[in-house]
Amino acid sequence: MAVRRPSNLAVRVVATLLSCSLLLFGVSVKTFVATPSTLSFSSSNPDSTPSSQATLTYEIDGGANGDAWTLTVSGSNSTFTNCSFLPVSAVRVTCASVSITGGGTGSCGSQFDLSTSPGTIASGLQTGGSDFYTILVNYSLIDAWKYQGKISPSCLLTLNYTVAAY
Repeated sequence: MAVRRPSNLAVRVVATLLSCSLLLFGVSVKTFVATPSTLSFSSSNPDSTPSSQATLTYEIDGGANGDAWTLTVSGSNSTFTNCSFLPVSAVRVTCASVSITGGGTGSCGSQFDLSTSPGTIASGLQTGGSDFYTILVNYSLIDAWKYQGKISPSCLLTLNYTVAAY
């Protein structure tokens, strides 16, 4: 029986500021930036785990000491654009680190498989002043053996980030 090995799988995940929503309760979230704004997965070896890392930065201002914050992400569709065979659940989301300048606390949530429902990347507590957040998030393709590769056109997925500050 022949084993079908995927060719290069080029997946581009688009995460733009337009896909960030802010849930505010008397506080402001400023300058949310996802870098890079496009994540790419590429691998010619299905035994490897294609992955990409994003850096998310933002500021929360005006929250009270001890008020909660959360950062979530979801896929905009159940499958990738141009690659209907590739479900968003084939992407594993893992928070690598949370760094806060100005005070406050934060920690990574558990890894999860991406879906169209929000999954918590990280959460914590504010200090009541201006807190600056830098969160590193790893996105990895779970099973490169299962999905036939496609290089052109790229597989696209918009990510929806939500910062909730209470």
